[in-house]
Amino acid sequence: MSKSTNKTNKINHMTTGLIAGLVVTAGVTAYVFSQVSPDNSKDSPIVRTIPNPDGSKVDNTVAVEALHPTYDSVEQVLGEKDLKFVGKVIISDNGTSVISKVNKYSDETTVNTEYKAKVKTVLKGKNVKDSIVLSFLGGIDGKTRYAVEGIPQLKKGDVVMVFASLGGDGKYYPLSGGTAVAIQKPDGKFELTKYTINKGSTPITEAGLRQSIRSGK
Repeated sequence: MSKSTNKTNKINHMTTGLIAGLVVTAGVTAYVFSQVSPDNSKDSPIVRTIPNPDGSKVDNTVAVEALHPTYDSVEQVLGEKDLKFVGKVIISDNGTSVISKVNKYSDETTVNTEYKAKVKTVLKGKNVKDSIVLSFLGGIDGKTRYAVEGIPQLKKGDVVMVFASLGGDGKYYPLSGGTAVAIQKPDGKFELTKYTINKGSTPITEAGLRQSIRSGK
C-alpha cells in the first residue's frame, strides 16, 4: 500500500506527522505554510503564548488548507515509521496558542495550539509519560483563528485516541498533518476521518488497535 496525498486548492505545501507552522505576516492577507522541525525548536523562539484562548473574541477566521499524507488503512498508519505513540488520552485543558518565530532571524511567526493530556492507555510507545503535550498546526492569535481543515478543536475532558510522532522537543505531533486523532463519541466509539484514511470515516477500537499492533499488521 502506498500513502496518498490529500489534495488542496489553496496552498501547495506538504506537512508531515511532525509540525508545520502557519506563517503570519502583519498586513498580508495571504498565508502560507513553513515547515518547522521540532528537533530545531531552539532556532524558532517563542514570541508569546496564549493559555485558554477566548474563541468568543474571534471575529476573523482564516481557513488554511495544506497537502499532507493520508493512508489506505489503519494498519498502514500503524506501520508508519514516524509513529512513536498510539494511545488513549484525556485532554487536560482548553489549549494554549503558541506563537513562535519561523527562525531566530525572521520577524514572521507561526501559530500552533498545544494541549496537555493525561495518558490513560499506551498501545504503542516507549517511556511515555503520564502527562504529555500534543501540538497541532493553527490556533487563535488575537481576534483571528487560523483553522486547518481536518484538525479538530479539542477541549478539556475530551477522550482522544492519538497516533503521533515524537519531536525532539518532547512534544507529540499527530500524524497526517495533525488529523490522526479520534475523539470519543457519546456512544463511546472512535473513528478516524477522511483526512487521515483515504476511504473515509473509519471506526477504530482499543481492542482492535491492540491486536493489530501485537500482530504487526
